[in-house]
Amino acid sequence: MKNILFLNLAAVLLFALVGCTQKVAPAKSDADDIIVNEILVKLKPGVSPQMLEADFAQYKLKMKEKVAKVENTYIFTFNTEKIRTDKMLVTVSEHPGVAEANFTEVSEE
Repeated sequence: MKNILFLNLAAVLLFALVGCTQKVAPAKSDADDIIVNEILVKLKPGVSPQMLEADFAQYKLKMKEKVAKVENTYIFTFNTEKIRTDKMLVTVSEHPGVAEANFTEVSEE
């Protein structure tokens, strides 16, 4: 009985150790439906894309394009070597000048 418990404990520890050494993938990356280095951001009135770029310069945030059909909404790119996509989404969402932020999904047009 002690051998079985020891083997179970060893297996759990091994899986935990392997899991801790693996790179953590961005949220939803397994679905392959997001563009990993982009986020869609709706800014609050009076906030410019340049203001957001300046506040997130350490992540090399850059406005890629304005979304024509939605007021004050932009697609931004950033350096995924500096921050993971899921972390960037949360960080940008918490900015006081951001009304809403989402993953940029792959278009099937």
